[in-house]
Amino acid sequence: MARQSVGFDPDDFSRLARETGDRLRRSRKTLTWVALAIVAFAALYGAYYQVEPDEVGLVTRFGRFVRTCNPGPHAKFPFGIEQVQKVPVQRQLKQEFGFRTANADIQSSFHKDDRTQAEAVMLTGDLNVATVEWIVQYKISDPYKYLFRMRDVEETFRLMTEASMRTVVGDHSVTELLTVGRESIAAKAKELLSNLCKLYDNGISVQQLVLQDVDPPESVKPSFNAVNQAIQERERAINEAWAEYNQEIPRARGLAEQKIEAAEGYAVDRVMQVLKQRGVVAGFVQLGGEIAAFGDNDGKPWVIGVAHPLEKDRLYGQIEARGTVRVSTSGNYGQPLLVIGGRSYYHIFDPRTGRPVPERVLGATVVSFGDAPDSATIDAAAAAVPVLGPEKGLELAKKLGAEAIVLYDEASGVRQAASAGLLDHFTRAEQKPAPPKP
Repeated sequence: MARQSVGFDPDDFSRLARETGDRLRRSRKTLTWVALAIVAFAALYGAYYQVEPDEVGLVTRFGRFVRTCNPGPHAKFPFGIEQVQKVPVQRQLKQEFGFRTANADIQSSFHKDDRTQAEAVMLTGDLNVATVEWIVQYKISDPYKYLFRMRDVEETFRLMTEASMRTVVGDHSVTELLTVGRESIAAKAKELLSNLCKLYDNGISVQQLVLQDVDPPESVKPSFNAVNQAIQERERAINEAWAEYNQEIPRARGLAEQKIEAAEGYAVDRVMQVLKQRGVVAGFVQLGGEIAAFGDNDGKPWVIGVAHPLEKDRLYGQIEARGTVRVSTSGNYGQPLLVIGGRSYYHIFDPRTGRPVPERVLGATVVSFGDAPDSATIDAAAAAVPVLGPEKGLELAKKLGAEAIVLYDEASGVRQAASAGLLDHFTRAEQKPAPPKP
């Protein structure tokens, strides 16, 4: 059996080459379309961007700023030709000094380390050391300046804030820092920081600077607390002294006024007695709110005006009487000793409480016709009426043999309560001006 010869056939080679070329041409077209699809997807993906409602977008082309974009969807040149930086202009940002918030929740947790400790320790104006923790809240007012006017603007702003706080703390004592000067120090530091932001033109608007914890260093805390307690005890003693002063001094003044009025009543009677002893048959004596008249007034009655308690230089009414008549008045005809909660208190004191009586009884006028009771007695009755009130005051005057009219305050205005014996001698005269003082 003859063997077949095996060799290379040129036709087979040509056919294989043609088939391989056809496959390569078909694969090249496929790869081209795949590459074009990838490029198109990358272009679309790189061109689209979204700006959130609390942000603005700043677009740069080859590193140069070209435009600002408002919130919403936008497009840009892809492949790094244009890039967008988003700035949260509507969000209130915060930086913390002396501590860091590790977990902000209902029960927040905070972290402190060597860096925060270095931030917090400061030298005060009186060369003491205090540990100051604070926060600063700010907004980005100009996104262009924020991004392009200063390198590493956040860290620079942090250093500016720390420098401002150290400057202001260095101008105040540790006592001011720990007690009454906290708000003032925070306000001054905020003002200084705001001025620095304007000077550096960094596009930041400082909203608030708040001191958190301010304490002395741990090594001196016990001694400082002892000094602070002594200061508080001193302030408490001073306040107690002033409270006692405000209670006792007006009371002493009121009692002095009462004694002076009682002395005036006695003096009026004494003057009238001396005049009678020297042969004077008729006369009129006035000393303060005490009045006494005796004898015949040329056939006319003695006329004594009762001033209106609320309207200066006006009469409420007048008393007419013949012979001997004594009149004593008491009430708010002068300046009040105290005004507390809109209520006025005058020189008449309630002996049951040791405090001035309020202004419900506006004025009391006690009158005696004849030789008794004397001026000192009716003066005491006039001082007692504002304490007792209108009804009991009239009863007291009746027991003493005197007559009285009491003017008191009601919602409808000034009201009067008068004894029957006085009404026969009393006439309302609201439109008549008060007689001039002698």
